[in-house]
Amino acid sequence: MALAFDRTSTSHLVDTSNLGVFEWDDVTMDHIKKWKVNGTVVDKQLIMVSYLFELVYDMMISPADNVSV
Repeated sequence: MALAFDRTSTSHLVDTSNLGVFEWDDVTMDHIKKWKVNGTVVDKQLIMVSYLFELVYDMMISPADNVSV
C-alpha cells in the first residue's frame, strides 16, 4: 500500500483555520516555526504530515512481517 499527496494541492492539509484535515493549534505551530529544518512553515507542516503517515503505516505492519528486524 502506498500513500502520497500532491505538493501543489495541500491547502487542506496545512489549513490553520481548523477547516482542514488536521487541527494545527497555536502551541504546535509555535514548535513548528522554531523547528530547525530548512523550508517554510508550510514545508514543515507537510513534513510533519508525512511523519504521521509513516508512523501509521509502521503501526499497520505485522511484527512477523517487519523487515527492519
